[in-house]
This record gives sequence, structure tokens and C-alpha cells, in this order.
Amino acid sequence: MNTIFVEMLIAFTVVFIVYFIAFKEKDILHKREIGRATLYTENCSGNFYQKKVWSRARIPFIRLAIYDDFLVLSFSKWPLTEGKIVLEFAEIEKVEVNMAKQSLGRTAVYLFYHQGGVSDYLQLWLKGYARVKEIIESKINKAREKIDSEQVNIIEPTKQIALLLAIMLFSLIMIVIIYYLSRARHYHYF
Repeated sequence: MNTIFVEMLIAFTVVFIVYFIAFKEKDILHKREIGRATLYTENCSGNFYQKKVWSRARIPFIRLAIYDDFLVLSFSKWPLTEGKIVLEFAEIEKVEVNMAKQSLGRTAVYLFYHQGGVSDYLQLWLKGYARVKEIIESKINKAREKIDSEQVNIIEPTKQIALLLAIMLFSLIMIVIIYYLSRARHYHYF
């Protein structure tokens, strides 16, 4: 009886230490986070679906941190994961809330994104799902507007160059016409 208690105590201690390390490791900042203020931070859990390694990882301790121009998912290094995912808002395709999936006061939020030519998605269980969706969608829209304005800025110089070439061509034609008219008067064709 005494040995079973000791074995259970050792097993509980090992499990507690592993979970404590995993819980603390998520709080280690990524190099891009240092010295920056967050717009939103929440500790949550989630499922990662990564097509590039064909893995699905359930991670109990995740820190979601949203900044002005990117978000970070920080977690302990489980097999087939790197421990941190940094997503630019331009890389996020959409964010969805699944109100049908609720557990322990948390709601399932799906982030669909693409990095390195591979589309992946992840599921986070969040308490502040509405605030997260609002922030991410506004940042996605700003990133898309920025991309659209950069494309417009690429088109605008092309229009200006075309207009300049048209003016130069018109000027050249006018010079040729004036030249021939002046020669025609010189030879008294008119």
C-alpha cells in the first residue's frame, strides 16, 4: 500500500513538472515581441492543423498576443511544432467563430492562414472571442487595403508614363508638321 502511494506521488510530481514547464514556456517572448505593447493577450488552448508536416497537435497552454502589425501564438515545444507562430495580418485569410463549439466558458475560434505557400488553420478556445475576431478582422482589412493601395501606386506611375509618352508623341508630330509647312512655304507650295 505504501509503495503504490509513493509511485502515484512520483507520477503526479512528474506530470505536474511537465505541465508547469509547458505553462511557463509559453510566456517566453518571441524576438519581435520584445519592447512592443500588445493590443490583446489571452491564455488559451487550441488545435493546430499543419499540412506541411501533416500533423494535428492539441496544445493545452497557448498565449495569444495581438500586436499592431502581427500576432503571436506562443506555446511549449511539442513534437512537430516550433513553439511560436508569428502571423502577419496579410497572411491571415479569415477568422471564424463557431458558437456551436463551447467548452468551459470558451468558444472555438478558427484562424485560416497561409505561410510559405502552405495554407493551414488552427482552432483556439477563447473567452474573449468577440474582441479577438473584431481586432483581427479590422487588421486583416487594413492589410488588404494597404496591399490594394500599393497596387494602385504601381498602376498610377504607369498611367503617368503613358500620358507623358502621348504628349511627347503629339509634340513630335507637331514638330514634323510645322517643319514640313515651313518648307512648303519656302518652296511656295502654298
